[in-house]
Amino acid sequence: MARLAVMYSVSLNFHKKQLKQRRDERRMMRYTEKAFSMNENEFKANYRVSKDLFHEIFENIKPFMQSPKRRSDLLPKYKVLVALSFYATGSYQRLVGGSYGTLMSQQSTSRSIREVTAALNHPLIQRKWIKFPQTRRERDAVKLRFFEKFSIPSVIGCIDGTHIAIIRPSENEERFFNRKHFHSRNVMIIADSDLRILSVDASFGGASHDSFVWNQHPVKQHLIELNNNG
Repeated sequence: MARLAVMYSVSLNFHKKQLKQRRDERRMMRYTEKAFSMNENEFKANYRVSKDLFHEIFENIKPFMQSPKRRSDLLPKYKVLVALSFYATGSYQRLVGGSYGTLMSQQSTSRSIREVTAALNHPLIQRKWIKFPQTRRERDAVKLRFFEKFSIPSVIGCIDGTHIAIIRPSENEERFFNRKHFHSRNVMIIADSDLRILSVDASFGGASHDSFVWNQHPVKQHLIELNNNG
């Protein structure tokens, strides 16, 4: 009798687990469908990208993400939606407490964001999408677009630094405490006339001045060499 009771308990727990996995899978599918049933403006407000751009991002980074091995595993497309929502708000609270909350703890949310972020930062992805014009033909194309849009000649990029807030670091805090009195990274970005990022450097703490970051930037040396070579 005791053995039968144990077997029944194991079977019941297994059945409950299967039911939960099916429910979670259906919720993921429903959430994904709901996201793409939004109109374009709604989708952009939630994820900061268009639907077409989302699909392009997803197809590019999918090979660098983990494929689901069990029914309970989060779907890659769902993880990307979660990560983009986090990038848009900078908060876990909306993700864990909102539409995702029935499926995701803060721990699983964090794992998804890290996985998507790592995929976006894969060297192959970076080289494909973030590249400073190297040839004369590429530089001339960028200059032409600037002239067509703004009537300014000979411009191959606009550059600026922005402070991205971070949690107070446990080491070398002084490198990250900026003049605005919060901890950050001073991220230097070069973009073209269509707002495409041509170069990004996030390796300096907020205490570094824009001029210092630019003086260390490889693009500066590249432009000096181009100028010297005519």
